Amino acid sequence: ENGICYPILLFDELFDSEHPSTVEKCSKGIVNLISHGGVVLSATHRPEYFKDMISRTVTLSGGKVLKDDAQMLSK
Repeated sequence: ENGICYPILLFDELFDSEHPSTVEKCSKGIVNLISHGGVVLSATHRPEYFKDMISRTVTLSGGKVLKDDAQMLSK
C-alpha cells in the first residue's frame, strides 16, 4: 500500500548468548518490523526471548518437525 517493502530476516541463534539488555533493545526493533509487515525467522535454543513477538513456533529435532503451533501475538 505505501510502496515500502519490508524485509524477511533470518536469524541463527540471535539472542542465545546476548545480555538481556541487548535482547530487549533488539526485540523492540524486531517487533517494529513485524508490526509493519516484516517477516522474521529465527533458529534458537532460547525461545523465551521471542515469546512476545511470535505468531508461530516450529519445534524440530533431527531434521523432523515435532510440533507446529500457531500463536496469537500479545498486543
